[in-house]
Amino acid sequence: MADDDFAWTVKACDDLNAFDLKLVSEFFNEHFPGVFYPKCFPEIFTWKLGDGNPAGRGFLTVAMYKNQVVGTTSGTRRELIFRGERVPGMEIGDTFTHPDFRRSGHCATPYQQDADPDGYFSKSIFGRLVMETLDRARKAGVVHVYGTPNENSRPPYIKRLGFQEIGSGKIQTWSSISPKTAFQGRFASLLSLFSKGAKLLQALGVMFGKNGYSIKIVPFEAIEELMANMVEFEFPDQNPKADFVLSRGLNFLRDRYQNHPTYSYYFYLVARREKPIGIVIANSLTRSSGRRTLVISDWFGERVNMRKQLPLVIALILRNFPNVEIASVWSENEWTKAMTWYRFGFIGRKNVSLIYKCLSQGHNPTSPSFSKFRFGWSDNG
Repeated sequence: MADDDFAWTVKACDDLNAFDLKLVSEFFNEHFPGVFYPKCFPEIFTWKLGDGNPAGRGFLTVAMYKNQVVGTTSGTRRELIFRGERVPGMEIGDTFTHPDFRRSGHCATPYQQDADPDGYFSKSIFGRLVMETLDRARKAGVVHVYGTPNENSRPPYIKRLGFQEIGSGKIQTWSSISPKTAFQGRFASLLSLFSKGAKLLQALGVMFGKNGYSIKIVPFEAIEELMANMVEFEFPDQNPKADFVLSRGLNFLRDRYQNHPTYSYYFYLVARREKPIGIVIANSLTRSSGRRTLVISDWFGERVNMRKQLPLVIALILRNFPNVEIASVWSENEWTKAMTWYRFGFIGRKNVSLIYKCLSQGHNPTSPSFSKFRFGWSDNG
């Protein structure tokens, strides 16, 4: 499709024009099926980048070639709490480049020469779109930017775009794998046996560790009532020494989970001996591999009970999803807490990369740290 002699152009789509969003959705559905579940719709971008976002309108930048989208980057506005003060933040994401343009073509408009001595931002769609998005975000008053890149985009974020990785290895994906999973390869039998053992551990953990804990699905409105009766609702279970915390007031929760255009979230009220102690937010979806997955998107509640018993609570929730093959949650990777996850049949599958960049001189912390991160704080689940 592309050639070294052909030039692509950069287009800012912050106005969320319907025609542009249609092209963006077609780009994802054709070249990156499975990134959005069940598929990409224009409404996804109007939801997270439009006026409905409590933190403000976001940014969408695309690369165009012959009236087709060949690359994307988005910036979703988030309100952060930085050392006790509310500050404008943004999540950088949706960085995808058409396979034919990863090593071909160039931008019709050169980037600022003093900031691009080797021409990287005139050759790399990824680099150019991220920088264009950051430039507009800076002008709009965004100060702090974070993201959760995959293994392919993490290196250029750090080496080329001035981001730094924070909390490396501290966030891990914990998963419970069902015996129903269609394992393949020469280790299929061993993995299947392991998953059955993990399920047995989970059942035993629930049997002997339940200790008065119970769950039930409630409407979103129940969160407001719980919020009014809980201390530190907005950022419970967080490390007070961390620089950054995601502000999670009622408006954020409603927009992020209740108003999502394609996902249907379950709100589980967690109680101990009939006393409400927290909420767990979960989402059931099918990955591009075809596997049915339960994503634990977010949770909040009493510090001690919810932190210590989260694996038990998730094991209870899994009982409501007999057809789920994998349950995934992002949580801290600490040895003492890992033992609790193991006890309930969860395994640590991979570390999550968290990157950060400050857009304003004088506001950049020396060694930034982000409070314990959740799936729902990104666009991943």
